[in-house]
Amino acid sequence: MRIPLVIFDFDGTMVRTLPLAMEIFNQLAPVHNFQPIQDFEALRSLPTKAFFRQQGIRIWKLGRFVKGFQEEMQKRAQEIQPVQGLPEVLANLRKDGHRLGILSSNAELHIRERLRFFGIEDCFELISSYPKLFGKAKMLKRISKTLDISRAEVAYIGDEYRDMEAARKAGVRPVAVSWGYHSSALLSDAKPEVIVDTPAALLEWIQRENR
Repeated sequence: MRIPLVIFDFDGTMVRTLPLAMEIFNQLAPVHNFQPIQDFEALRSLPTKAFFRQQGIRIWKLGRFVKGFQEEMQKRAQEIQPVQGLPEVLANLRKDGHRLGILSSNAELHIRERLRFFGIEDCFELISSYPKLFGKAKMLKRISKTLDISRAEVAYIGDEYRDMEAARKAGVRPVAVSWGYHSSALLSDAKPEVIVDTPAALLEWIQRENR
């Protein structure tokens, strides 16, 4: 089935933020009485809610933590780089006639600043920020309706279990990348249509689906 609209998550999917995110999390953890991250690989095997429980994170504390976390990430934005090979994939998708978007819990201003720095902001027709960690399904439905594209013809590309859950709940096509926050084994449990290991493999899958 054709995929005229491809929507990307940002952190972990389009840009490599995991090492920096872990460093900032551990820097802020004592301030919020969270447990610091000790085992990176174990972290990648935990869904977000299970990670919260393990680190002693209470949902009601998240607002202040997320605000401080994003501020620290923005201070060190120059350290954030795109996933190798992804800008070329975006250019190919545009050349093939796909409409591209971003849906992220990160702030739109921060996303645009990085895209502009990378020289790829013009690739995207829409950039939507949804600050709630578990509310992406609603936004995916809204984007599909606004752009008048059947949800079955929309792919959401993400690196976390919750991204796949949101895509399935919204009725769009869930596509997982293995280079981000969650392991391939955990992503598989979320039942995406496919898990890709490289941007080139992502492009190949989309092109194959459009034949």
